[in-house]
Amino acid sequence: MDFKLLNGDIIDVRGLMLYELSINVPFDDPGPYQIFLLLDNGTEQVIDYDLSRFKTPPLEPDKPFSLCNPQSYESVLWERFNHYQAALARNRNRIEAGEKHAHKAAQYILENCLVNEADQTKITASDYPLLYQFVICPEVIGRDIEAVLADIFQGFVQETAFV
Repeated sequence: MDFKLLNGDIIDVRGLMLYELSINVPFDDPGPYQIFLLLDNGTEQVIDYDLSRFKTPPLEPDKPFSLCNPQSYESVLWERFNHYQAALARNRNRIEAGEKHAHKAAQYILENCLVNEADQTKITASDYPLLYQFVICPEVIGRDIEAVLADIFQGFVQETAFV
C-alpha cells in the first residue's frame, strides 16, 4: 500500500494483520494498585485504590512509624499515607509501561511494515501517528479473519470462505 509522508514522499507499507501488534508487542500492564479490605463477616475483598477520592494527598505523619502503637490513630495515618504513596508509584509504573509499549509498537511497525528498509530514514516523528493509523487494522472484515486463520492454520484454509 502506498503511504504519503507529510513531506510529500510516497513509501510502500504493509498493513498489520488482525491482532498482529497485540501478539508480537504485548502490553505488560502492572494494573492498578489494589488493597485488601477485611469485611465484618471475616472475608477479604480486593478493591482498586482510587487516588481521585483525595482532594489533597495524605500528609506524612509527624510521629515515626517505628514509635507507633499498631492500634493507634498514628498507625492508621501511616497506613493511609503508605497506601497513597504506593498507589502513586504504581501509577508511575503504569505510565512508564504504556510509554515503553508505545515505543516497542513504533519500533515493530517501522521494522515490519515498511517494504523498503531505506524508508525508515524518511519517516519523521510527525509522520508516525498517521503511519500508525494507516497500518493498523481499523475494522474486522472477512478477508482479515481469513488471513489470520490462514496464517495460524497454514495450509488448512484452501478457499475463500469470506466475502
